[in-house]
Parts: sequence; C-alpha cells; structure tokens
Amino acid sequence: MLGGDFNDTRYSWERSSSCEEVNRRAKKFDDWIDSTNLLEVEFSGSPHTWARGLTDETRKSARLDRTLYNNEWAMPWLTYEKLQEFMVDNWSNEAPLVPFLKSFSQKLQSWNQTVFHNIFKKKRELLARIGGVRSKLAQSRSSNLIKLESKMRKELDEVLYQEELLWYQKPRVDWLRDGDRNTSFFHLSTIKRRWRNHIVAIKDENNQWLENPVEFKKCIIDFF
Repeated sequence: MLGGDFNDTRYSWERSSSCEEVNRRAKKFDDWIDSTNLLEVEFSGSPHTWARGLTDETRKSARLDRTLYNNEWAMPWLTYEKLQEFMVDNWSNEAPLVPFLKSFSQKLQSWNQTVFHNIFKKKRELLARIGGVRSKLAQSRSSNLIKLESKMRKELDEVLYQEELLWYQKPRVDWLRDGDRNTSFFHLSTIKRRWRNHIVAIKDENNQWLENPVEFKKCIIDFF
C-alpha cells in the first residue's frame, strides 16, 4: 500500500487549473497507476487536499494526496483460506483432547509440507530459477522467458510476504509457548530498551558533541 503526497493528479477535476504540461504529467501518472495494477482507496472530504494563494488570481488547489494498493498482495491470504478449510475438515470437539491434538498436529505438519511448503526452500528455488532465466535473457530475448520471469517474480513476492509474516509472528509464538520462562526473550527486550534509551552523546551550546559523562553533567547544569 502506498499513501501520501504524490505531487501529481490523475484527472482534470482534481485541480483548479491546468495546462498542457500538467495534462501530460497527469496522463503519465495515471498510466503508471494502471500499469502497476494499483487500485485507489475511496476517500471522503474535500476533493482537493492542497491549496495556496490568498486572492482569486493566485488561488490554486489540487488533490495531491491519495492511497493506492496492489490487489496482488491479497494472494498470500489464499493460503489462510486453505488453512481455514483444513481446520473445518479436521477439527473435532467430540474427541478426547490430548490424543486428538497429537493426531491433529501430525495432520497439520503434513498439510504444511504439501500445501504451505517450506518458505525458505521455496525462496531459494525461485531465486535460483529467476537467476537462470535472467542469464538466458541476457544472451537472447524470448517472450516465453519474459512471461516466465514475470510469473516467478509474482510467486517470489508472495513467498517474501509470507516470510515477513513468519518472522513477525515467531517471537509472539515463542512467548505464548514459553511465557515467563523464556528469559532470553525478556533479556533481549530489556537490552533493546536500554540501547534505545541510552544517551551516548549530546551537543552543547557551541554545537559541539560531548561524550564524557562529566561534560554531560556540566552542560545540563549550565543549561538549567
């Protein structure tokens, strides 16, 4: 998702005035949005998000802020839907919990290998295949190879997104599993906070960096 001030408009109604150059830029911007398969998030409020000028002659306004998203990033959630289907098909509220969880975990591992696959292995394979295709394209062009590279790059985007989610969820899974026993987790969290809160240098009134604690103290006392 992309959001913010793009410093350009797409349509004539998005600006109070225009010229040939502005129209050319608007078309180029609109073509770029279409070529990258971006969709626009609907918004409410004033149609123009930027304005300047205090008189009728100098007043200009336009819609420069917008939010765009790529619908192809919804692809990883297909795996989530498959997981939901697996849960519905294999979960049982009637079976004894402990033996059921043992058999269920085995089924889940098998599902993970056949449906979700190993993210890191798949990532290595895709990178290797893309590298091979690019090597061949460097020697001679082929429409089939170009389409194949584009297809594999989309697959790689999905795998990279899944990898990002995995690393994001892993520390939370560790905490749920180990709780307060996971002392290394809390130790690293504390160290991280200390690193973030530790002051290693400050600037004095002469814009000079001070690194000595004694100089820190004197500078702060003098300031107040």
